[in-house]
Amino acid sequence: MKKLIAMCVAVGCMASAPVYAQFTAGMNETQIKAEIAKQLKDGKSVDTVAKAAFDAGVTATTLMSALIAAKVDGAVAVTAAVKAGYSSNAVVSAAMANNVAQSVAQNAADAASKPASSTNTATGGISGQNKGAGSGSTGAGGGTRPSGS
Repeated sequence: MKKLIAMCVAVGCMASAPVYAQFTAGMNETQIKAEIAKQLKDGKSVDTVAKAAFDAGVTATTLMSALIAAKVDGAVAVTAAVKAGYSSNAVVSAAMANNVAQSVAQNAADAASKPASSTNTATGGISGQNKGAGSGSTGAGGGTRPSGS
C-alpha cells in the first residue's frame, strides 16, 4: 500500500511540473530542430523554448536556424534568444545567416538587452522629491512663526 501511495505521489508531482523543451545529450542538429518545432507546435512560447535550449547548451546558430525554419518572426526569435542568455553578437550573426535583415536583428537584440525599467522615470521621481524639500519653513528666521514665539 505504501508503494502505491508513493507511486501516485511521484506521478502527481511529475504531472504538475512545468514541461520544458526536452533536449538530451547527444542530439544532433536535425533532432534539436525537430524538438524545437515540436515544442512550438505544442504551444510553448518562443521565450520558453529559447531558454530551455540555452540551458541545454544548444548553440545560437542552431536555435536561430530552428526558430526561423519554424516560421518564427526574425525579430521575435532574436529577442527570445537574447533574453534567454545568448550573446547578442552570436544571435545577430546567426539571424543574418538565416536571412534576417541585419537592422532587424540588431534592433531586436538591442531592445532585448535593455533593462525593463527606464532610468529617466527613476531620475524624474527623485528630482521631483528634491523640489518639494524645503518648501515648508525656511528655518532661517523667516517663515510663518508668530512674533511672540
